[in-house]
Amino acid sequence: MELIGTLVAIVAAYIGYVTWKSQISTSFKRLHYTGNSMPLVSWAFPQYLVDQMTLDVAGQQLAYPVLHVLRIENTGRAPIKPSDFGGPIRVRFSEQSWVCQGVISWNRSDVLDGVDGLAIEGGEMSFAPILLNPGDQVTMLVVVDGVPAEPHVSARIAGVEELLYLPLIHDRNNTYKLHVESIVHPAMPSEWPQVMILLGPLFRTYKEANIRQLGATLEGRRATNPHFAAFSIKDDSSEHGSRFRVPLVLRWPKSTIVGVQVRYQGEETPVRSDGFVRWNAHELSVNRIPEQATEGLSVGVVLSGDGTDIEVFKRPSFVKDVQLARTDLEDIVEKNLAQTKPRMLLANIWVYKKWATYYPAIKENYGQLLRTAQSKLRRIRGKSFEHRDN
Repeated sequence: MELIGTLVAIVAAYIGYVTWKSQISTSFKRLHYTGNSMPLVSWAFPQYLVDQMTLDVAGQQLAYPVLHVLRIENTGRAPIKPSDFGGPIRVRFSEQSWVCQGVISWNRSDVLDGVDGLAIEGGEMSFAPILLNPGDQVTMLVVVDGVPAEPHVSARIAGVEELLYLPLIHDRNNTYKLHVESIVHPAMPSEWPQVMILLGPLFRTYKEANIRQLGATLEGRRATNPHFAAFSIKDDSSEHGSRFRVPLVLRWPKSTIVGVQVRYQGEETPVRSDGFVRWNAHELSVNRIPEQATEGLSVGVVLSGDGTDIEVFKRPSFVKDVQLARTDLEDIVEKNLAQTKPRMLLANIWVYKKWATYYPAIKENYGQLLRTAQSKLRRIRGKSFEHRDN
C-alpha cells in the first residue's frame, strides 16, 4: 500500500509539472482560496463555564457562533490590478446565517493600502478590489451566527475564469501550544508544581486580526476580551479539611474577575463555595479544601482582560510552586488552512488531492529510512575506529 501511495504521488507530481509548464507565461493569472470553520469558543475553555455564559457581539446575543477563516491568494505569475476587477470580492454564507463581524489580515503590509475594510450585509460580506501581486495573501476572519454553511467566494476579474477552491485534505489539527512559566520561582521552576493555572482566551484569535465587540456575560457581569483561568488544588497533608494557616491568594491588578465556578475535583456539578473560596473584582482566595473534596478543588475564573497580570500574593506552606500555562491558539488556524506550495501541484485539483493525501506518509517513511541509515552509518564508523585502535 505504501508503494502504491508513493507511485500515485510521483505520477501526480509529474502531471502537475507538465500542466504547470504550460502555465508559466508571465501573463498567467490565477486566484485560489481556502478556508475552514470552527466553533468560535475555544475547546480549551472549560465547558462547565461556557454553559453558564451568554455570548454576544455588540450587545446582540449569539446562539451558535462559528469562526470562518478564508484566505485568498494570487497563485499565478501576473499581478491582478484593481482595474482588472468588475466589482467587489464577495463572500456569501447561508441565508439562515448572520455575519456578525469580520476583519482582514495580510501577509504584506502594503497589500490592503486604501482598503476601508469589509462591508457586511445579512449573510454576505464584500471588500473593494485591491492590487494582488503573485504570492499576496488576504486572510479574513468572520464570525457567523446561525446555520453553519461553507462560504462561497466570487469575483469578476479580467483573465480569471473563476476563483479556485483549495480543499483541506488532511484531518483537522486541534492541538495547541502551551507556554509554561513559574510565577513563584521564574528562574528555577519546579518540575512538579502543586498548582498549575491554565490561562487562555474564550474566543479564538489569529495574529493581529482581533475581532472587536465580542463579549461574554456570566451572572449578569459582562467581560470584554474574555479569558479564563482554571486550576486544581489538593492538600495531602494531615490538616486536610481544616482552614489553611495561610490561604492561596491570586491577584489580577489590571484584569477583572467577572465570575468564579467551584467544583470538587472529578465532579461535573458546581458547588457553593460557602466561604472556602472568596473573590472580588481583582482577587481570589482559596481558604480551605472541604472534607468532601477528597480529590481536591477545581476552580474556574472568568476574566475581563487577558489575565497575564496574575500575581501570587499568598500561598499555604504545602504549595511550593505555582505555574502558569498559557494557551496559544493562533497556530490552530494556520494548521487548518490548505497550503499553496509547491505551486506546480495547484495546476490540477486531482494532482493536489493525491499529493496532499499521500505526501505526509511518504515524508514519515523517508524520515524513518533516513534515521535508520544514519544509525547504521554511525555504527559502521564506530567499528572502523575500533579496528584502527587495534
